[in-house]
Amino acid sequence: MRRVYRAAGLVLIALVTPVAFAQAQGSLERWVTANTSPTEELVCKRDVEGDYFFVARAEGGRIRLGLRFDLTKFRDTHSFSYRWKLTNERGESIANNILPTSLRSEYGTVDGKTYANNVEYQNVRRGAREMRVEVRVDKCPARDCESKAAERSYVLDLCVAHL
Repeated sequence: MRRVYRAAGLVLIALVTPVAFAQAQGSLERWVTANTSPTEELVCKRDVEGDYFFVARAEGGRIRLGLRFDLTKFRDTHSFSYRWKLTNERGESIANNILPTSLRSEYGTVDGKTYANNVEYQNVRRGAREMRVEVRVDKCPARDCESKAAERSYVLDLCVAHL
């Protein structure tokens, strides 16, 4: 079976104010609320050992994808990567061949913990009855996840939603 991944991301670094960054941290509920719009329908959310994920249905055939990585163990040189996989009920990609629109890319430290946040819109094709969302995560204690084995790597079947 061919795996089709869209919306791949690598190390995210942005300057943000500590107060704004801190307000979006905390519980999964608080983080999701801070990173979604009241006009969007939350499809699913998940906490995996301190890494947060969510998927929300937005207007115009778009999906809002969000993740927050806890990088506290990787304080020095480190990198991470993630790859969203959006498929229909037949396992075919439903992501359009349009680059995702980045809404937020933040990297900072709050209360002694280091986090990386990323929120983006991904356009999806119409016509599917189901959307299956999977995300692959690699956290590496080096600059390049490709050249060294990831210290923490996992694939998360986040959710299945009816469209």
